[in-house]
Amino acid sequence: RTGTGSATSPAFQVGDDDCGFFDSGANEIGVTLGGVLEYEFTPTQFNMESNNLVTSGTITSGQIRAAVATYAAGIDEAYLIASTSGWTGATTNWNTYGIQHRIKTSSGGVPRVTIDTPAVGEVFSVDNNGDAVFSGDVMVGKSVTSLLTAGIALNSNGAIYATVESERCLILNRETSNGSIAEFRKDNSIVGTIGVDSGDNLYITSTTANHAGLYLSTNLYGPLRAGSLLDDAISIGNSAYRYKDLQLSGTAYAGELIIGQNSGLSGTQVYIKKKDNSTNLQRWGEGTSGASTYRFRIDQNFAFIANNGTNDLLTISSSNGSITTSGNITSHDITTDGVVRSTNNANADGPNFNVSTTNKDSADYAYRVDRSGTVVGGIRLDGRVNGQTIEVGATTVITSARNLTNIGTGTFSGTVTGQKLVSTDGVLELDDNGTHNGIINVPASLRINIDSDNNGTGESFQIGSNVTNISGSNILFQVSESGIVTTSSHIDFTASTALLRNQQDNSGQIGIQVKNSGGTAREVRWDAANNTNGAWRPTSNGGADLGLTNKIWNNLFVNTIKMGTGNVEVIDSARNISASSLTTSGDITVSGNQVFTNSINARVKFAVWSNDTYGIGMTNGVSFGGIGGTGSEYAMTFQMSNTATRGFVWLDTGHSTAKGAMALTTEGQLTVANATRIGFGQEDTTPPNSATAMLDVNGDIQLGSATSNARLFIRKADDNQPDHINIFCGSTQTGQIGSQDTTWLRINQTVNKNIYTPRYIRADSGFFVDNTSTGLDGSGRLRAFAGSTSSVGIGFANDIDTGFYRPAANTIDVVTAGDAHARFDSTGNLIVEGNVTAFGSVSDIRLKERIQRIADPVSKVQQLDGVTFEYKKTGVKSTGLIAQQLLKVLPEVVYQEADIQSGEKHYAVRYGPVVGLLVEAIKEQQQQIDSLKDIIKEMTNGNNENH
Repeated sequence: RTGTGSATSPAFQVGDDDCGFFDSGANEIGVTLGGVLEYEFTPTQFNMESNNLVTSGTITSGQIRAAVATYAAGIDEAYLIASTSGWTGATTNWNTYGIQHRIKTSSGGVPRVTIDTPAVGEVFSVDNNGDAVFSGDVMVGKSVTSLLTAGIALNSNGAIYATVESERCLILNRETSNGSIAEFRKDNSIVGTIGVDSGDNLYITSTTANHAGLYLSTNLYGPLRAGSLLDDAISIGNSAYRYKDLQLSGTAYAGELIIGQNSGLSGTQVYIKKKDNSTNLQRWGEGTSGASTYRFRIDQNFAFIANNGTNDLLTISSSNGSITTSGNITSHDITTDGVVRSTNNANADGPNFNVSTTNKDSADYAYRVDRSGTVVGGIRLDGRVNGQTIEVGATTVITSARNLTNIGTGTFSGTVTGQKLVSTDGVLELDDNGTHNGIINVPASLRINIDSDNNGTGESFQIGSNVTNISGSNILFQVSESGIVTTSSHIDFTASTALLRNQQDNSGQIGIQVKNSGGTAREVRWDAANNTNGAWRPTSNGGADLGLTNKIWNNLFVNTIKMGTGNVEVIDSARNISASSLTTSGDITVSGNQVFTNSINARVKFAVWSNDTYGIGMTNGVSFGGIGGTGSEYAMTFQMSNTATRGFVWLDTGHSTAKGAMALTTEGQLTVANATRIGFGQEDTTPPNSATAMLDVNGDIQLGSATSNARLFIRKADDNQPDHINIFCGSTQTGQIGSQDTTWLRINQTVNKNIYTPRYIRADSGFFVDNTSTGLDGSGRLRAFAGSTSSVGIGFANDIDTGFYRPAANTIDVVTAGDAHARFDSTGNLIVEGNVTAFGSVSDIRLKERIQRIADPVSKVQQLDGVTFEYKKTGVKSTGLIAQQLLKVLPEVVYQEADIQSGEKHYAVRYGPVVGLLVEAIKEQQQQIDSLKDIIKEMTNGNNENH
């Protein structure tokens, strides 16, 4: 940032001292050349102070001041007639039309688009909401002298008219006394309407007698021509229904819907007639006619009707929804989530629900339930029957009886053939030979399953050879063919029950005998007597005998890495166990206290290694060092001799010289009584503090990771938070030196100043600001970052969005108030969005060559249109020429340039050079005028002489 500067001493100099840029006003930039303000950029325009593009006139906001010549439109060329208070062109009908676009022909101008208005300057206005208000007619077509002759017209009431060859074919939004409608016309006569009645109902109707209100022709296709939706024509309505009939007289629609090959009833597929007390919907038979031949009808009751038209085959009641048939219902499958019932049979002994035997395995499998609920006939069950009660008659046959499960209370009378299920004295027998002896016999291929939770999925009890693996199942108890008993949990026994193998115990004792192959039987027993053969015997008083003759054990094997226990109490003073040694390859875990009473030596009470060089001493921390005991403030102490003076102490909190030369507290405080000398080696005999320093270091002082060739290292904790050194003057901090990130060293002054040097700051490769592309380089050049419209690369004090920035290579944009309004490109062009004010341009003949007069200037001017217009982007009104027209007659003054904002290529005009064309045209016209004057003079003189 620099100061504001002036025209004679710009803030940003380029080359000479009086050439460059300066702040010429609020949000304004001035360009000075030789100490004179030549160009000025403002938020709304660009001024060329000494190089005017025009000879005279007053500049207003958003205009380019330039001379505008009158013109005359050529034959078959379009021109615009506009009625505004500031219009100065001479036309014959600008007082008649607000805006009119015409094509000029040899017979005169023929209008193509007309916006009519009753008064000059009232074509459009803007209300308080900013909306445009239209006050005239809009007409487009070959001839737009009236609404009837225009191809498309919009009148001042908002109606749209479509006309072909002066014949109206469509009127939209035609106002009537009862609403708005769309009229379709033929030969200027209405033939159909689409509208909304007073009840907001949409209707489509024909206004011609005996024509359909809506007619859909044959082959009506759906989306993407997916197929014909209607193979034949549809005609809706057959009366001369009119819009006014419904609105004025209230007559209801009384037509019919006929779908078929023709409009007659013969061969019609669907016929809907007006609503009355009988027919609503009928389906007719092909090739017949007359109301007596329909086969389907919807009226008060839904009915399928016989061919004679009189008998109802099936009806659905409109009152209760019941279905009535005159015959049987035949179906392959009936699926229902409800109940299938039959309640209306008058014969008490007759069937109410039958299952036909047609196409079944045998006629014996017919199933019938009579009115009393009794099943009559045979029942075939291929799966399970789940229910509480089943009563089976004498002739009932059940196959696969093994699948008859989950039966509650009930009575089974009669005989079940095949694999039998027989009820005799409350005992169920399942066998192959029909005999029953009060037991359950299971064939070799079967097993007995008892479902414990009544859900039909898992079994809790199994007996037989075909048993399932108990692991991962719901089986609770299982006995295999070989007699092995398996449970999913444990077995509970009472005191009066014995579980023995190959012996009987009548004493009421409980024992489990375990015998390995070829060995002596061992028992686990619960009794009060000695057990000479038991491997383990719990006694009745809570004690236990282990092994023979009350010995503790013969052998104890633990197949684990570790063995953990709490307080071990073994009958007779377990603490007196003696052994030569105790060796373990794992850990010894003790949940109670471990006390050693015998000293290894005078100072070591517990040896860590095999000798007494290292150990843990006394527990009270009083002498010789040790681990602090109960109530001691010392966690650990180390002493160099048998004295009370401690060399190092690790204690709870606090420290004094009496507690040790070096102390470390549990709060993380490390205290050294005197100076510390580090890094001088074991042979160093110099005492610390010899150089009046509390810390003597022979080497680098390193904080963080080491790097090469450095004596002091300061390393950040991470790459996001900087570390620094604080600098104080007395008790006041004056600055910081530290790291900004991985590439920058930060020097910061904390008292609103930065770096002071009496003369020089040296940077051999250049002094850069922010990064390596900006700042002052080694040659003294000033470099700025590219910037943006909101934060310019080169700006001024307190105005960051006004200045210069680089949008692309070799391009400079001039920014005021955050918007780019001018651009200098690499070819020397200056592109300006606003006005350009200038007071002259270089035109010395000594600088020019190949000078030629402009040929045929009047003809070229006649091909140009002087126009008024508004810029689309800003809405600013202006006057000028059309670049594309100039490109045809004077291409030297037309060029293309990219838009500053969008980059889109646009034509631009150098209005200054156009003056040469206008001068030559005026001279040529003057010659024509002089020639005409001579002719008139001669004619006048001749007439005078004749008189």
